[in-house]
Amino acid sequence: MTLEQQAQELQKLKGAALRARYREVVGSDTKSNNKPYLIRRIVQVSQSRSASSAPNSTPQATTAAPQAKRTGKRSDPRLPAVGTVLEREHDGRVIKVKVLEDSFQYENKTYRSLSAIAKEATGTVWNGWLFFNLIKRPAREASSAS
Repeated sequence: MTLEQQAQELQKLKGAALRARYREVVGSDTKSNNKPYLIRRIVQVSQSRSASSAPNSTPQATTAAPQAKRTGKRSDPRLPAVGTVLEREHDGRVIKVKVLEDSFQYENKTYRSLSAIAKEATGTVWNGWLFFNLIKRPAREASSAS
């Protein structure tokens, strides 16, 4: 089955079935319900596996799921350089996160967002940028009592 045919078959799957297929192909669970992302990721992993299993074959030039072109710039200028380790103390323990090219590593697992790591580490929903002090909390205006 070509990658394009695979993407067309994936389009037919509903949420739970698509996440199950993601787990089967990628090898990890996802909480994402973003269908285009899940399909794109499944196709990417399938493509990389097919390219590595055929030693003398050239990977296909086009993929079934469209991707944004990379310009060599990081998508968010607030992010520190790749390889930087972010540290944050919370409840007496230090949480260390390594910045990767397109993701973050925490306790030998890869996460797509700092917020997901903050939630994993603390059990509470946090804005990842605020949790790791990459942005300042907006100042609240003092409310005047009449």
